[in-house]
Amino acid sequence: MHPLRPVTFLALGISAVYAAGFRQITEPFGPNRNNLSFYVYEPLSLKIPAKTVVALHPCFSSAPDYFLNTLYSASADTYGYLVIYPSSTQPDGCFDVGSELTLQHNGGSDSLSVVEMVRYAVERLHADPEHVYVTGTESGGALAGVLAGAYPDVFGAAAIYGGAPFGCFAGAGDDFWDAACAAGQVTKSADQWGDLVRAAYPAYTGARPKIVLWHGTEDSRISFANYQQQLLQWSNVLGTDLSKNPTLNGYPRANYSLTIFDGGSIVGYPATGVDRVPVDVQDDLLWFGIAVHPLPVPPPSQTPAAGPQATSS
Repeated sequence: MHPLRPVTFLALGISAVYAAGFRQITEPFGPNRNNLSFYVYEPLSLKIPAKTVVALHPCFSSAPDYFLNTLYSASADTYGYLVIYPSSTQPDGCFDVGSELTLQHNGGSDSLSVVEMVRYAVERLHADPEHVYVTGTESGGALAGVLAGAYPDVFGAAAIYGGAPFGCFAGAGDDFWDAACAAGQVTKSADQWGDLVRAAYPAYTGARPKIVLWHGTEDSRISFANYQQQLLQWSNVLGTDLSKNPTLNGYPRANYSLTIFDGGSIVGYPATGVDRVPVDVQDDLLWFGIAVHPLPVPPPSQTPAAGPQATSS
């Protein structure tokens, strides 16, 4: 393994023991068109073969920031899983979620770079290829959706925070940001959104990742309208009936709701009055099956939440 460059964790106030597991892989791991940086967290308690979580930071951030500001690494000490932290090297810290390359299976750009990190981890870091999951916030959330769509053979589940539909940022250009998508102005039918995902890997006929969506109704970076559009897209891809949607209000905290759609291939956590939803690692680990205690099941007596229908209209 390669030691950390002196990103000086002493200055950041992190113990040497804890920081020792956070490393940058500096050797080549794939084409890596946009020169993403590749960090991993390997707990001393790593269980081999290791379940793996890919954690993707938002714009104006980095892998070290996401390592510090989320609890995936601390939970990895408890559950013994590996964490991969890709890091954008763009000036604004955004990932490519809209180019033709990134939206195609094995096409290239950031989605392929992340998959190459996973492949490296399988070959060199004892990662279990049957248990790889992806999560991310904002630009990282959008990339988590891209990876779920273009690489359903790699990822078993995705947890998307403040993200956007697969293909919503298409054509964004070199700055990797599309104002219309971010503002919730890109709308399509369920069939149209689903076709974009299927076109990413036309030959694929296997199982697809289950999806959990976290989104604040007052999100100032990626409009809550994209929560609704993602529901349309993934319901179409996964064959989920959005009208079957028992909801538990006040979970996991006040102003949030847990909605389990049609048996649970899609779960939603809309957060009323919230801007950027903080990462909820414990619920993500339950979703990924790394923690084994099940999500609460909303009682059938609760009023179903209003939501878009999975139709082509």
